[in-house]
Amino acid sequence: MLKSTKYNTILYFLSILAFIIGFIIVIPLLLAFFYQEGINIYQAFYYTIIVSLITGTILKLPTDPENIYIDLTTAMLLCALGWIIVSILGALPFMIGIEKSFVDSFFEAVSGFTTTGITVFTGLDSMPKSIIFWRSLMQLLGGLGILTFFLLISTRAKGETWQLFSAESHKINVSRPVPNVFKTVKILWMIYLGFMLLESIILISLGLAPFDALTHSFTTLSTGGFSQYDASIAYFADNGYSNYILIEYVITFFMFLGGVNLVMYNKLCK
Repeated sequence: MLKSTKYNTILYFLSILAFIIGFIIVIPLLLAFFYQEGINIYQAFYYTIIVSLITGTILKLPTDPENIYIDLTTAMLLCALGWIIVSILGALPFMIGIEKSFVDSFFEAVSGFTTTGITVFTGLDSMPKSIIFWRSLMQLLGGLGILTFFLLISTRAKGETWQLFSAESHKINVSRPVPNVFKTVKILWMIYLGFMLLESIILISLGLAPFDALTHSFTTLSTGGFSQYDASIAYFADNGYSNYILIEYVITFFMFLGGVNLVMYNKLCK
């Protein structure tokens, strides 16, 4: 077991993060089976799951779950290392499934999880739907902060857990301790996913296929802007969607909602 509380805490949390990525990857894997996208795509997600679980196991073995403590320094290190871990794991489906280089795959994963939105991929229109879904899901997770997601599960930590909450998420500004941080994160995720579901329903009513509506809602609320088409949302204007102007307005409106500090919505609901 590690004697250093700081390194013990970092490795323990990173191991949980790797496990979570491994479980989340099951979703696009099931989608790949649904669309019967072939052995290469199945293997892309299957191998990523295996690598994620092995990584999580290796990181967790030397740790002591009873010796977990978070301070500002630990939170900042964990935040930086966490983005690196998820981006490397998130890049694997691109490398294996569509044979992109490590540099391009890693860039795309970083851009996705950090909701930067810059892409180096072309030919999006013909990519497997499960790959497109994973690319969009990365932005959904990164929009509110994937570390806030796994913070809900990591309840063993002692000390200033709000430091991790504050250091990680760019849509939640917290400069002082937050009462019941886990309850707060749950409420914010409910608001975030509620907006996403509402946008999906509206886009479907405007003529988008459910898959298109869902993936664009993922990337709209996160303000990341990934699209499954090379032409982005101009695709709808170029392909005869009669409501393409309304579609653009809806996407713009919900991106605006996603850009507002989510704590504001929580306060408005009280």
